[in-house]
Amino acid sequence: MLLFSRIGERFDKDLHFPKRGPKSNRREQQRVAHASVTRTPQRAAQPFVDISALKSVIATSMNSETESGPAKTNIQLVNQAKSSDPNERLAAVSLIGGLLCENENAAEFISIGVLPVLVNCLESTDDKLFAEAAKAFVETSREVREVVEAGALPSLVKLLQSENMELCKKTVDAFGEITSREVREVVEAGALPPLVKLLQSENMDLCKETLSALGEIAEVKAREVAEAGAVPPLVKLLQSPDMDLCASTALLVAKIVGD
Repeated sequence: MLLFSRIGERFDKDLHFPKRGPKSNRREQQRVAHASVTRTPQRAAQPFVDISALKSVIATSMNSETESGPAKTNIQLVNQAKSSDPNERLAAVSLIGGLLCENENAAEFISIGVLPVLVNCLESTDDKLFAEAAKAFVETSREVREVVEAGALPSLVKLLQSENMELCKKTVDAFGEITSREVREVVEAGALPPLVKLLQSENMDLCKETLSALGEIAEVKAREVAEAGAVPPLVKLLQSPDMDLCASTALLVAKIVGD
């Protein structure tokens, strides 16, 4: 019944991104030093998962949990995410994303093969499945080493080009965490060009997240950041009336110039 309760909470949130767990001390210090502006509340999206398929997945998962515990339930969900039934597949992927957003053990899901399943879903032409898979996939980024070893970074790079602003922000945020430990892998995966392009966004919150991620990269690969074309948009951002944005931009420029 615990799983059912958590699933209910997930769908009461209308499939929005919940807040994630605490970041590394370094990232948190950056956020305290450069406080972000208050984000404009967005209109709640309506759930688009087929209810009958959802009930089927819930019932199967509850039976599995009763028989063999949460581990069995997670395996069952991953298997159902491979279903040939598009509705059942969508429901399973959505539930996996919900559990990951609730800080369920991402490492456990990765160990039972969730990453290849989610990457496969990201290739789908079904917009609903893509959206749910993207949300779930971004949440696995907390397990940095596992994501890198699974070769999943290129798929995460693709999400930087998403037209969904909230998903794009979450992806940039994920890269901020990954780059704090795996800079070389991030650069080799081709993340710099799309990150630099996001510096031209009119969304100031997204720009700040991007500056933070690029700042982590510039600690080790400042020259590569400059060669990716970061300087012109950074010069423009220095003229912003947003003082927090200017401060973050100046820090990144200093890292590049000081290399």
